[in-house]
Amino acid sequence: MYPSLSDNAVPEETQIRRHARNDGSPCCEYTIVDGKKHGPARMFYASGKVYAEETWAADALNGPTKLFYESGSKQADLEYKD
Repeated sequence: MYPSLSDNAVPEETQIRRHARNDGSPCCEYTIVDGKKHGPARMFYASGKVYAEETWAADALNGPTKLFYESGSKQADLEYKD
């Protein structure tokens, strides 16, 4: 199993959704609040290593995003604002 967002890290009324590629490797996981992406999200390389850590608010990127090379070293720090 790949590392995941902790179900204890978000309020009870939220959902954490996870998607996998056809081969079963993790693709992404994100937090849903009231039917919209809201909170932390992560995207993965086919290897299972983290590609991006994102922050969403009401279905829009909003806040810090970190991108990583497959080696694990940081590629970029981005900041999205609504």
